[in-house]
Amino acid sequence: MTYVRILRKNELKKIYRLVTDIIKGCKSENYKYLFIGPDGARGTDSYRNGKYSRITFEKPIAIPLPVIDAIKASKAETVELALIEEQGKEYIQFNLKDKKDEALFTIKLNKPCVQYPPFESIERLRSLNEDAFEAGTKDLKDALTEISEISKDCIFEIWVRGLRLRAMDDKGVDEKKIIDIPTTKSTRPFKIALNPKYVLDYLDKHESLTVKMHFTNSSAYVWFEEYKDSYDYILMPLALRD
Repeated sequence: MTYVRILRKNELKKIYRLVTDIIKGCKSENYKYLFIGPDGARGTDSYRNGKYSRITFEKPIAIPLPVIDAIKASKAETVELALIEEQGKEYIQFNLKDKKDEALFTIKLNKPCVQYPPFESIERLRSLNEDAFEAGTKDLKDALTEISEISKDCIFEIWVRGLRLRAMDDKGVDEKKIIDIPTTKSTRPFKIALNPKYVLDYLDKHESLTVKMHFTNSSAYVWFEEYKDSYDYILMPLALRD
């Protein structure tokens, strides 16, 4: 039995984005794969999780990072992704084609036997009662760029009048680097710490003028919402230090 999915250029770009944003920086060999299943395509590490819900495959598969790099380097216009079952074994095959729909080359590999990350437990957080705020994408990006130059941690302090960002190092909050940003939607007072560079990974490719951020509590995943591409970007917060 063979399962086939055609990935076109716009979908390939979304896959490359997952690889660039998340998988490239992952230190764990267990997560250096692009995971595609019936509910979407995902890239993940121990801190972040990205998902495109519009790219699906009938059976869950894991694609090694070097294969994605090879497809990107080929500049293929379309890729035929196939899961082939032959004599009790499963193979993943990629048929790459150019602009004229002519074959470039084929990649065939054994289906990787890897343990899939607990995506379902992450998704269950979306059903909990949540708070959210919206802020200007440029305002947030500029502030985090400034903070990331001096600190690897940033406290997001949400209050009635907006969002206050505080740089935080090993000695605590840097009182010289506090930036206030207005928010378009108010929420309950809240405080959470995130890695500013990981937030910038998302904002650098976010096309909307505003960004929406969801959270439930200070130790649960935080997720950013992007309606246009059906793309979710989820971060695990840092432990707050007194």
